[in-house]
Amino acid sequence: MEALPATKPLGLLSIVILILGLSFLVIHWPQGRHATFSGHAAAQRVTIWYYIALFGTSLPLLFIFFRWWFVPAFHLTYWFWLLTLGSELLQHTVTIIPEAGGWKTKWHRWLTAGSALFLLPVLGILIASNSLALSIRCVATFSLIGMLFIVAYQTFVADKAKPKNLLLWQTAYYGLFFIPIMIATYTH
Repeated sequence: MEALPATKPLGLLSIVILILGLSFLVIHWPQGRHATFSGHAAAQRVTIWYYIALFGTSLPLLFIFFRWWFVPAFHLTYWFWLLTLGSELLQHTVTIIPEAGGWKTKWHRWLTAGSALFLLPVLGILIASNSLALSIRCVATFSLIGMLFIVAYQTFVADKAKPKNLLLWQTAYYGLFFIPIMIATYTH
């Protein structure tokens, strides 16, 4: 399949929508650095609907970008597309199950973890791809190491009873994922 050039800007558009939308959420309805973006969104009904609309807008754009530009442009395997699709579907699911206590919080966190973990092998595919420049694969390797560090820290070291800076850790995790994607896209 050939890459569709018209879909290339949708990746950046999706990320800009997410950055602006999540920034607005955190600034307009603050819950503190100890809360994730989902924790900010779960605070009230209007923020839950806002969160659903935000991801309902940005994730389809990201899907189109990955499926019809990124994967074909770099001749990536079907697994890249399947893993990003799985991550996005889980992310859509967690937006409709807010972190509002009880079973909802439990399911939300498990599904969020699944969505985030799907992104690790995605970077592994980039690292293994011969169709990407060595410099991009090095950036992807650095990002993967950083993401693995965050997962390990949050799993084994962080104090679950007194969460600190979850918002910063979450921002760093997703930022590390998107950096090699955007560098590859705009240096190609």
